[in-house]
Amino acid sequence: MAFSWPPILGSFATAFICRYSPCHVLTGRELEIVVLTAPGMATSDLTRALGLTGSTAKWYWQRIFAKLEVHRRFEVIKVARHRGWIA
Repeated sequence: MAFSWPPILGSFATAFICRYSPCHVLTGRELEIVVLTAPGMATSDLTRALGLTGSTAKWYWQRIFAKLEVHRRFEVIKVARHRGWIA
């Protein structure tokens, strides 16, 4: 039987665990997108370099924004620099 939090703690516990666990770590592909975008690579260049479609690149950005709890690309770059993922 799987462990579950008491109902009163459920959403709080889930939010706490998700905030401080590896679920906020980017995948290799997501990190690759961040690293290539940091020096100012345009989305069109990014999609060509990685062999992605524009909609796939947009999907990755949405996932990155959600994981890092930001809304703009410059905020992603700021977080990545702060965490030491890019120089």
